[in-house]
Amino acid sequence: MSEEAKIEESRKEEETVPDSVEAYLGKTPWWRPRTRKLKAQIIESKPNKLKFLLDGETHTLLQPLQVELLKDPRVKFAAYSVTHPLEEKAEFVVETDGSVDPLTAIKEALERIRTTLHELRDKLIKSLKEGTSD
Repeated sequence: MSEEAKIEESRKEEETVPDSVEAYLGKTPWWRPRTRKLKAQIIESKPNKLKFLLDGETHTLLQPLQVELLKDPRVKFAAYSVTHPLEEKAEFVVETDGSVDPLTAIKEALERIRTTLHELRDKLIKSLKEGTSD
């Protein structure tokens, strides 16, 4: 192979965009994209208390959910516990004052989180386009 051909081949390799996360990051034992669907199993259900096991998620969703639930004055208690650091399973408990069903409180909190994330995304895109930080 001529020197020019080697340079051209090298240039093509540099221009190639990886087609997957694995192609970009390589095989990493510490990170993997989500490939499983979330599964929820209700452990305890009362009019003002809901306890469930969530398989396929840990801190990424549950920590913001706990914080958002605790902002609601109708929620008396919200907490979660990851069953094991190497598993994507967590137990979540929500207790309300009885004026709202715990599942309704969770749905409302998730909607507020979604709205906040959409607003953040929009501000980030706007700032990147304008070249400012706000």
